Amino acid sequence: MKKLIYILIIAFLTISCEKTIEFKGEATAPMLVFNSIISPDSTIVAEVSQSRFFLEDKSGTKYIENADLRLIVNGADKGKLIKLHAVGTYGTDYRVSAGDEVKIEVNASGFTPVSSSTTTPFQPAILNVDTSSTNSKVYYYNGYGVNNTITLDTVGEFTNKNIRFNMKFRDNGSENNYYRLIVKVRSYFDKSNSGGLIDDREYIERYLTYYDDVVFGSQEQIDTDFNDIFGGGGISHSYNTFSDELFNGKEYDLKFSDNIMLNYVNYKEGETRSNPEKTVYLIYLQAISADYYLYIRSMVAALDVGENPFVEPVQVRSNIQNGIGIFGSYTSSEPYVIEFRHK
Repeated sequence: MKKLIYILIIAFLTISCEKTIEFKGEATAPMLVFNSIISPDSTIVAEVSQSRFFLEDKSGTKYIENADLRLIVNGADKGKLIKLHAVGTYGTDYRVSAGDEVKIEVNASGFTPVSSSTTTPFQPAILNVDTSSTNSKVYYYNGYGVNNTITLDTVGEFTNKNIRFNMKFRDNGSENNYYRLIVKVRSYFDKSNSGGLIDDREYIERYLTYYDDVVFGSQEQIDTDFNDIFGGGGISHSYNTFSDELFNGKEYDLKFSDNIMLNYVNYKEGETRSNPEKTVYLIYLQAISADYYLYIRSMVAALDVGENPFVEPVQVRSNIQNGIGIFGSYTSSEPYVIEFRHK
């Protein structure tokens, strides 16, 4: 009966959402869209395009090729950004330093001039990273059914290593700070057993995409039939950014984990896939500007909402005066390297 009620609700909502509403407002004039993320000791690259009215049928981005961009650092004019080869991109060889107040002014014919500023953060430092690990067996099953009875057959087993990381760092208590955690995972294999899947890099690289420490935000598990219908069930968490709200001015032990598949054995075919010779973790802690932090969080939230008609749309953060886009900055720690050898 409960399922029938849900079906009737969906049918009603589907019918009620079909009404076409005529837009009676005025089309908004296009604005300059300016995007750039800068970092100390790196060259500056920026992208300039124009906004598009939301009812336009045109797809794709319309880039601005005749823009004039001027760089101002700590109040001093550092010249113009030059047009680069890629469409709508501009750059300069000037390299900013940590603590610099950086401003870029953008002018283009037919558009209102825009500008934005960011202050490059000082470099954070990872004090140390402790690890602990456990190995476990995970079995692989095939299932087949006869007369409404499902039989499971064990056909193989995986050996997994679960690694728990404890990363310690110190926060500067004199200001509000925002961070992003980047973890690269490189698995090195014996090329003679790779079957041509491993290129000349001699390793396969991936990034950790899920972090469960409390600083990344609350994770609520919703397990109801109604939320399953509308896509809200389960645990979802996509951020790798966090603030110092919970540990301002203190040392903090940030925890995260990863799983490595050491090998796989297929019982029936006698196949054994070789485990990696070693796995290397490169851990970076980035200090990011407040606007960049808010932009990332709002962007992920907007993507999570998507086209769900039952959720209020999320406005993506912009810090461009008289325009749209993001001008942010970050400073990365030196990589903290941890290596696990499996042979």
